[in-house]
Amino acid sequence: LQGGPGHPAGRLSVPASGWLPLALRKYRVLLLDQRGTGRSSPVTTESLAALGTPEKQAALLAHFRADSIVRDCEIVRQRIAVGRKLTLLGQSFGGFCI
Repeated sequence: LQGGPGHPAGRLSVPASGWLPLALRKYRVLLLDQRGTGRSSPVTTESLAALGTPEKQAALLAHFRADSIVRDCEIVRQRIAVGRKLTLLGQSFGGFCI
């Protein structure tokens, strides 16, 4: 899980760099965009402004807290791990969510 909050997961590059080459030798790697970032319907100043009132903006942003990120990860874990061990890697805020 990427740091942030509010940062998307890194994207795979060719060749892979950083920690990724080692991880790919031993693990299936899933790079999860936290809610509101990357390819997960990003929240921007424009999309918030389109909602109008501060109350509507706050209501939307309430769905992007750490507890929501943890719930999303748990759903992914249930679907892909299916009784197997799952190893998580998080940096900065992503580590806090783990």
